This record gives sequence, structure tokens and C-alpha cells, in this order.
Amino acid sequence: SMLCVEDYLDALKWADSKGGVEGLVKISQENLSIVKEWVDSTPWASFLAKDPATVSCTSICLSLDGLDGDQLKKMTSLLEEKNAAV
Repeated sequence: SMLCVEDYLDALKWADSKGGVEGLVKISQENLSIVKEWVDSTPWASFLAKDPATVSCTSICLSLDGLDGDQLKKMTSLLEEKNAAV
């Protein structure tokens, strides 16, 4: 439909405003660097990928080790409240 075409055109405009492919790659690598720093300083978080060569900057997957159900619920509620994981 034309709505899909418009969404696609908006996405291309947004990507262009971020510097195109090079800009988007740079942003994703910077974001991964921030997450890596956090993981390194957080004893209960680790990357799901055990081999650092397979950690992706476009699909970051974490393992939250040692947290119980209530702690996970609190964390997900906080992320939702802060609009950080939508």
C-alpha cells in the first residue's frame, strides 16, 4: 500500500539524515561500545554470545544472570517507564 511506501521513504530520509550507511554503522558501533562498558561493570549481565567476535552491534542480546523474577519485572518496568526499551 502507499502507507508502506511512505514509511519506507521516511526511513530512507531518516537514514540519510544520520549520515547514510556509514553514519548508521557508526551509531550502532558507538551504542555497542556503551553497552560493553556497562556489561563489563555489571556482574549480573553478560553478552549472550560467548565469543566476542560474534557480538553484534545491530542485535545486542544480553543474559541477566542471577536475577530473580521480581528483579526482572522491576527492571523491565523501569525500562518501559523510561521509554528505553520499546
